[in-house]
Amino acid sequence: MLGDVPERHKFMLKQEIRLSTATLDILTKAHRVLVMETQQLGQAASSLYTRCQRLQDELRDQIRKANDVAQQIEGVTGDDEDYAQDNVEDRGIGSAKVDSRIEKVKAKQKELIERTERLRNKLNKAGTRELSDKERAWFAEVDKMKQSLLNASGAERNGADDDDVEPTPVKRLAQVKELKDDLIQQASELQDTVAEEQPDTGVKVPSEFRKAKVKQIMELLERETAMVEAATKKLRKLTVGAGGY
Repeated sequence: MLGDVPERHKFMLKQEIRLSTATLDILTKAHRVLVMETQQLGQAASSLYTRCQRLQDELRDQIRKANDVAQQIEGVTGDDEDYAQDNVEDRGIGSAKVDSRIEKVKAKQKELIERTERLRNKLNKAGTRELSDKERAWFAEVDKMKQSLLNASGAERNGADDDDVEPTPVKRLAQVKELKDDLIQQASELQDTVAEEQPDTGVKVPSEFRKAKVKQIMELLERETAMVEAATKKLRKLTVGAGGY
């Protein structure tokens, strides 16, 4: 502020104030500077006051919201009934409310579980159908086959004799295969024997008849072989089905 005073008027600041044109000029300039600075201070104070009012309003709103939340919490937990110490029933109102709400939630949960079970049963019934008599008979046969296989395997592990155990389908197939091999071997030996003995006995067997018989025997053997293979495949399928069932 003193810097704005001209050099020729600074000496007057240290003397007594006298009524003159120079003194009036100094006071006028000082007044202008003071008005400007005072106006800035007033604006800053007004802005600060506005901010303080806004903060007070926000704080008041926060306090009111906190009180509302506290009342709701006390209403749920029953702490708002603590002042009624003379009346036992009044003290139990809060806990009764909490228990009532818990019971309602449990009932709702139970209802949802029952609805879920009903829907699951409906889906199971819609996705499956009842077994027919043939299917039941087939499952019974598979169970019987499975039981016989388990009994046979258990008997073999225990070292039981084959004569004491009822023949299983696997053993029957093995016996049929052995019988087929024996028949093929006997047919081959018989053919060789007939070919060797024919010149000695002098009995002439027509070659067509001999070929027809051998062909008939081979066809029977092939048929038996096909039946054995088909039975083997069927037994394997039944065994796999019994293991999955």
